[in-house]
Amino acid sequence: MFHPAFVREGIERLETLPALRRTIEGLGSDRLRVTALEAAWYMRSQLLRDTDWASMAHGLEVRVPLVDVEVLRTVAALCHAGFPPTKGDLGESPRPPLPETVLARPKTGFSVPVREWLLDGQEGRESRVRAARDLRGWACRVYGSASQSCYTPKRRA
Repeated sequence: MFHPAFVREGIERLETLPALRRTIEGLGSDRLRVTALEAAWYMRSQLLRDTDWASMAHGLEVRVPLVDVEVLRTVAALCHAGFPPTKGDLGESPRPPLPETVLARPKTGFSVPVREWLLDGQEGRESRVRAARDLRGWACRVYGSASQSCYTPKRRA
């Protein structure tokens, strides 16, 4: 859309490559250089902005992990020493460290309890929806269909 000379001049004025070089200046390993580039450019310019926008749009307070100064200092020191941080290292970085019950807890996924939200306080005729283990039951509730056909799987011919 723009004249090539205009684009070249804009890129030169941005000094993107020199700025990227300054970001990784003095870092000895590829891992540290990539980490610095991601933190300084991608996380700050994209991820944190997107998180802020999305949370504010929905009235939520969001705490972004690995942006805490003490945690970052611990992680940076471990990375600089050539030891990628573990979950335990991250858990021990705050003062006082996280309790062992948190550190030893197995990984869990995050799920949104849509079924429970929709059925909160609803009993009786909605029990069929509550019993459903797939998304069909609560989808019927959302769309207001209370007919038996919504809850009964269709048979193949």
